[in-house]
Amino acid sequence: MKKVLGIVGRLGCLVAIMIFGAFVASEMFLNEGKDFFEVDLVVYVIGAMMVLVLIGFLLSFATPALGGWIIVLGGLFNGAFLYVFNNFDNILAVITFGLPFIVTGLMIVLSKKPKSRYY
Repeated sequence: MKKVLGIVGRLGCLVAIMIFGAFVASEMFLNEGKDFFEVDLVVYVIGAMMVLVLIGFLLSFATPALGGWIIVLGGLFNGAFLYVFNNFDNILAVITFGLPFIVTGLMIVLSKKPKSRYY
């Protein structure tokens, strides 16, 4: 069961990274008439958190607990940043950008093998 939980968590995290990464990339590079440095700060912060989540995803194959907690941290930071940036008003942005990473990160953390007492 833990193996299935880890596989589903990693696949869900990969899908979330691809969807939100495509959103961030489109906001950064496809703005018509805007220079690279004229894009809102929010896009850069979310992009940085996507890189952190990607590092956690790649690290989760070697150490599931550490990688999963990094993914959860990225999701919490995304949600908290968007909540504060939207003047504590838009809870939908928090759920959309934070919850998928929190859930998949916790699934990866719970999929780690328990340490044996005998070796």
